[in-house]
Amino acid sequence: MLYKEILEKKGSKSHTAVAKALCLLAPNFFPLWDESIAKAYECDYKNKNAPAVEKYITFSKIVKHMASKFKDDFDDPEKSIIKLIDEYNYSKFSQRWKCNALLSKIYTPYIRYSPLP
Repeated sequence: MLYKEILEKKGSKSHTAVAKALCLLAPNFFPLWDESIAKAYECDYKNKNAPAVEKYITFSKIVKHMASKFKDDFDDPEKSIIKLIDEYNYSKFSQRWKCNALLSKIYTPYIRYSPLP
């Protein structure tokens, strides 16, 4: 699996670095994450109850599902819906900035209460 190959070649075992590498390869397909974002989506890769790669797959499915649900609500020719979700996640969970109220209303309930497809 590509995730594991990148993780092993990286040497530092950084799951954030693997996500960044995957995102560079396919930015409209692979979402970014870090420890704060993973925890917010209940996919904490430091919790050893499942391999980190499985948690990234789950996280990716959640983001893809969110993107499919909300793609019609956002019209930005410069950015994909995945990029917009990445920016929201970084702002809200990594930096803990106050975020757009509309985005918070859409994403926060989704993260906590929406089942995977």
